[in-house]
Order: sequence, then C-alpha cells, then structure tokens
Amino acid sequence: MSTAQLNNEWRTIIIEQPLFDASESIYAIIEPELWPEWHTELSSHVDELETFELFKATQFNAIKNGPVVVNVATSQTLFEACVDKMSSAHCGALFYTENTTSSSELMYSLRNALIVKKGNGEVFLRYYDPRGLLPLVASMSDTERRDYFTPVTKITWFNKAWLTVSISNPIAPPFSDYQWVMTEHHFASMQSISTQW
Repeated sequence: MSTAQLNNEWRTIIIEQPLFDASESIYAIIEPELWPEWHTELSSHVDELETFELFKATQFNAIKNGPVVVNVATSQTLFEACVDKMSSAHCGALFYTENTTSSSELMYSLRNALIVKKGNGEVFLRYYDPRGLLPLVASMSDTERRDYFTPVTKITWFNKAWLTVSISNPIAPPFSDYQWVMTEHHFASMQSISTQW
C-alpha cells in the first residue's frame, strides 16, 4: 500500500477491498491488452459471460482487442476473480449502477464518455484506466462527475490501494449526449494530483 495520503478535496476514499453486493449492478471494464486471458479466466465462473465491446459503434470500432465491459454482478466468484486480477495488474476498474439501469443505457453513456471537449477540439479519454482515474475524478466537481458518468453511481479501482468514488444520483435523462469539457484548470489539477499520489 502507498504511503501517499488522499487529499479530502479529492472526495475519494481508500477501502480495504471491494465487496460484492447483489443489490447493485456491477460492471468491470477490462483492457484485454493488459489481461489477455480475461475471457478464459472469467468464463470458468459462470455459464454464460455477459460482455460488451466498449468501442463498438464508436469511431474506435476498428481497433482490435479494445476494452470490454463485463457484467460481474451475476456471480460473486466472477466478481472476486476480477478484484483479484485488478489488485495485481492495472487492467481495469469496476463501475456500479442501480439495478434498474439497463445495460444498453450504461453502454450508451460509457461510449459517449470516450470523447471529451478540450479547447477547440475533442480528445479521447481513457477514463477506465485505473492509473488515471484518481486525477480525473478528483479534478471534477461533483456536478461534472454526475453528468459525465451518469448512470454510474460508484467507481472502484486499484492504484497503490483500492480507491472508490461515489457519484451523486444522476439527473440527466437516460441516453444523454452530455460531453464533458476538460479545461486547462482540470488538466493542471490532474497533473498535480498525479504527482501527489
């Protein structure tokens, strides 16, 4: 575990380990390049693995072996296998939603979040990378977190320790086309947080 301390202004907490909760929908975003055997290892825990390609139907669709979203709420052993792997490799993060949120609503939002505005252009944002999640969420206001990650209610990831951030209840309608604007202030804040953690 890191000797670095979380700044209270980051509104992120350290937890011992993520716990399985059947009352929530839990999805793991996994980078196959960092966990090549993910499908074989996770398939052994369930009859049928529910997966979604994050880049499908986006401008990144042609990228081979892109991130996958796996519903890990179907089995505690499946969830624990992801937690174990994420503890030893920076291969993904856990995204929680309410049980009433459909997978199609979540996937629409996750795909929409891949592109953010910066200056006069747009940039690709790997928001699911556990090495960059703390600077990202800590640089955002509560409102920005809510609007950018809707319908996600919590994100948990491992980077030196298990970290989790709660996201306030969404007010944006389902299938919103919200696009976060990354300002120079956000960027400077992210760089500062990266050096502190």
